[in-house]
Amino acid sequence: MASMPALCQQGDIRIKLQNLRTDVGGNLVICLFRGEKGFPEDGSKALRIVKTGLRSEIVITEIPKGEYAVSLLHDIDGNGKMTYSFIGIPKDGFSSSPDGGPSLKKPAYERARFFHDGKESRLQMKVHYLP
Repeated sequence: MASMPALCQQGDIRIKLQNLRTDVGGNLVICLFRGEKGFPEDGSKALRIVKTGLRSEIVITEIPKGEYAVSLLHDIDGNGKMTYSFIGIPKDGFSSSPDGGPSLKKPAYERARFFHDGKESRLQMKVHYLP
């Protein structure tokens, strides 16, 4: 039989951001998903949502062991969602774990998922901006 501490083990997920444009203002919206339902944009399906100012490291605390995916929005205009140009190009910065790369297609959960050991996970994510 497993001990109680092993079953309830929770740890932090530390996300180090690269290429974040702090000169354009706005804030960050980070969604942590446990499964593909809602990933990457439907925050109502996320296990946890973190909204914060612009900073290069984000810590999501007390996350149980398991499989997750992270989506990130640099919400430049502060409307709480991705803003698109009239031809469908994102105007806000975006990323997904481990690094969803710049693409006009939404990232797939299968490519973004990672395993959190219940202790501490460290991710590096590059924030992408399209012209």
